[in-house]
Amino acid sequence: MAGKYIKIRGELVAVTDEVYYTYYHLGRQRRTQAEKDGRRRIASYDALDTDDGLGVDLLVDLDSPSVEDAAIAKVMAEKLHRCLDLLSDGERSLLTKIYFKEMSERQVAQSLGIPSMTVHNRKVRILRKLRKMMEK
Repeated sequence: MAGKYIKIRGELVAVTDEVYYTYYHLGRQRRTQAEKDGRRRIASYDALDTDDGLGVDLLVDLDSPSVEDAAIAKVMAEKLHRCLDLLSDGERSLLTKIYFKEMSERQVAQSLGIPSMTVHNRKVRILRKLRKMMEK
């Protein structure tokens, strides 16, 4: 140790020259950035922190759906589940394989022993039927 000390939580702690210079260099960088932000009139949400909450909690998440959109999505999902229940077992099974088990139409065709074009046509017909049911 070369006799360098930094204050941590009110106490002086002996550190190496490298730690000492790094510590004070980073401190200076923070102060310089704060000065630049002040000149540019940039405020940090940290400045809005209180005992009751954090300033960052005041940010609005523009990517999150609105309450109305979330409610509509929930209603539509419930309606879709009711409509899926009205499909035959075979129709529901085909959609489950394609959309939930992520099987390709070719894989479904091979598992059923039918041409892939037949699977495609059935899928299109079932989706059309499902769409009509959803519109009611």
